Amino acid sequence: MKHLPTVFFLAWLGIFAFILPAQAQDGRHYTCYRTSGPIRVDGVLNEPDWGKSAWSEDFVDITGNPGQRPWFRTRIKLLWDDEYLYLAARLEESDIWATIKKRDEVIFQDNDFELFLDPDGNGLNYYEIEVNALGTIWDLMLTRAYKAGGIPINSWDMKGLKSAISVNGSLNDPSSPDSAWCIEMALPIKELMHGKSLLSRPADGVQWRINFSRVEWHTEIRGTAYHKITDSITGKPRPEENWVWSPTREVNMHIPERWGRLEFSSANISPEPFHFKTEGQKNNFRIWLWMGAHELWSPAQWDSVLKEFRAAGVYGILTQASGATLARMIPIANKFGIKVEKWFIAMMNNDTNLIREHPDWFVVSRQGKSSITNPAYVGYYRFLCPANPEVRRYLKSRLDEYLSIPGLDGIHLDYIRYPDVILPQALWSTYGIIQDKEYAPYDYCYCSTCREKFRAAYGADPLAMEHPEQGADWRQFRLDQVSSLVDELADYCHVGGKRISAAVFPGPGISKQLVRQEWNRWPLDEVISMLYQNCYFGSLDWIGSETAEGVKALNPSVPLCSGLYIPALTPRDLHTAIAKSIAAGAGGITLFTYESMTPMHWEVLKALGRGVE
Repeated sequence: MKHLPTVFFLAWLGIFAFILPAQAQDGRHYTCYRTSGPIRVDGVLNEPDWGKSAWSEDFVDITGNPGQRPWFRTRIKLLWDDEYLYLAARLEESDIWATIKKRDEVIFQDNDFELFLDPDGNGLNYYEIEVNALGTIWDLMLTRAYKAGGIPINSWDMKGLKSAISVNGSLNDPSSPDSAWCIEMALPIKELMHGKSLLSRPADGVQWRINFSRVEWHTEIRGTAYHKITDSITGKPRPEENWVWSPTREVNMHIPERWGRLEFSSANISPEPFHFKTEGQKNNFRIWLWMGAHELWSPAQWDSVLKEFRAAGVYGILTQASGATLARMIPIANKFGIKVEKWFIAMMNNDTNLIREHPDWFVVSRQGKSSITNPAYVGYYRFLCPANPEVRRYLKSRLDEYLSIPGLDGIHLDYIRYPDVILPQALWSTYGIIQDKEYAPYDYCYCSTCREKFRAAYGADPLAMEHPEQGADWRQFRLDQVSSLVDELADYCHVGGKRISAAVFPGPGISKQLVRQEWNRWPLDEVISMLYQNCYFGSLDWIGSETAEGVKALNPSVPLCSGLYIPALTPRDLHTAIAKSIAAGAGGITLFTYESMTPMHWEVLKALGRGVE
């Protein structure tokens, strides 16, 4: 079974195919922070606040097709204060041109930049602003999307709009080299909020639907001017390229439900020090990292990395490393005071020998189909049944390899659950599903072991019920199977002298509903709640509220760590997520993953050690 760690590490990452690539999601996300000083709208992004704010992801083709990659880079960043929403955009371009000078002309006949904004997020009376490199504006309001019979109101003007352009090069001059043009705007919040719900007014955690587009025409130089390249057959200009921030998956920007989300934060773009609730929370606060196996690392590489971990204040690692690698690495970790727990994938299992020899160990759906032959969502989503006594013996036999390793601090359980009966809502579009209730293909476990156990306890076969998914006893039975398995594994680890922790879904309200985890009952030494806000259309404020719920549900002696998903957090967002976790009473944070960290993310961790108050 030496192949399992690598397979499982890839499988664990594979669940985040739900999240990556970003264009597969139901829209990208950008956190907009408050300014700390004035912004002068002049097209030159030289204010300190612009320097501190994060650029967005690069624009992609409007279809989301990775094979149609834009050949020029486009990015945006945003800030806000009580009066304005500030926008900056940088469009790389080797030939900068524009011809339209009259306001409210059809600007996209030139190369242009476009903003789409729906504060209420209901697809009604949303705004569109287009601008070319001359700074000519076309602003309009759409009553609704064109496909829904929307009418463009071209007479609408955004009063008080400030806009400026800067050009790195020479406009309309083919003889001069160009590199980029920048747009800077200040959009009056008062105008944006006209006729909108007061609940949409910018405040901490409020989200608006938003998107950005860039039109790029195919041109050539004839004489001393730029001209659009025409199609030799039609005689018309070749179709323009449409590059966008959040792809709509078809050549149509007017699909507001597929736009990205702008989240407002009341935090200043210049981070404040972290504020702990108590001295005890501050002194015991822990930073954990999930990380891969790195089986080929030499002792010198481990020494270098673990030394950096210690310098950043990392308390411990949850690693996919094999037993042999753990044995080599743990003495080095001990030298730096770094705790080490084995990242242990529990119920998901794709071992071909196990599938062949023990097919009855795997969960069965309400349709009577095994997860071996009919896994939910993705091909590797094969789960063992927690109620099966042989499965429990098998899991303990796998643990034996790690419990015998000197210096290993503990076992970190992952996938200690059933398959998701309901996916987090932001993932539905990835699979083309709507899960407004528990549907049979995703509802497990109706294997013979579970049905017999339930019949013995309650005198009924769940498959004989008209609506078993609505049965309170049947629901609790499955919660209890996972809980009793954790009880058994925790006892086994504790007898072996090891700690035990687990990665769990948020809640426990959400976790009970989605994956049958009632983790507030589990005898763990630490709980790590996976607060991946991008899966739930959640804000950074949602991270704080879910942390607070989890802390309240647990015994005070059991710390809860907020699990934070680094690919969905800019360094500034990470700072905010940590601050909100601390304010909600978290005992620490756990970051997914070491491999996703950038130098700026590491600086946030170092600031956590330096700047606490």
